[in-house]
Amino acid sequence: MAGALGPTNRTLSLSPRTEDPGYRAVTFDEMRAAYAEQARGLLDGGVDVLLCETVFDTLNLKACLCGIEEVFEAAGGACRSCFRSRSPTRAAALGQTLEAFFTSVEHARPLSVGINCALGARRCALTGGVAQARVAGVRHLLPEPPRLPNPFGAYDETPAVTSSLLGELARAGS
Repeated sequence: MAGALGPTNRTLSLSPRTEDPGYRAVTFDEMRAAYAEQARGLLDGGVDVLLCETVFDTLNLKACLCGIEEVFEAAGGACRSCFRSRSPTRAAALGQTLEAFFTSVEHARPLSVGINCALGARRCALTGGVAQARVAGVRHLLPEPPRLPNPFGAYDETPAVTSSLLGELARAGS
């Protein structure tokens, strides 16, 4: 059983106030503590794997990983987690390549990394989710749910198309 931590509506890297770029609405320690509380609750509930979910800020991910590590150290165990990162296009928009993103968090030795589920299976395959896992040298965590609704809430990608795309990713060794 996997349990997801996050996402939050706070960012550690960017100011929510355009007139005050140094302002932050939350501190690293506050984020770390919030993630540690989530991890404790999920582990108490019986999960086997922790997922740092929908990361839009690498510093937030670092706070999440530190919170998880804190919980495992207190319990006397080693920590391994998975994380699903932001989309490659958003990473580039924030000025960070996939390589730089992973280098900044590789100390956590994740079991897998993945691309944000908001892209759907087709865009996941085409926009770099597989490349991201190869950069990391670990398995790719496929998006769930991989189907993306259109603006009207309906699904243009049928289950058969989705399963075919995910099958192609699996056969490619992703």
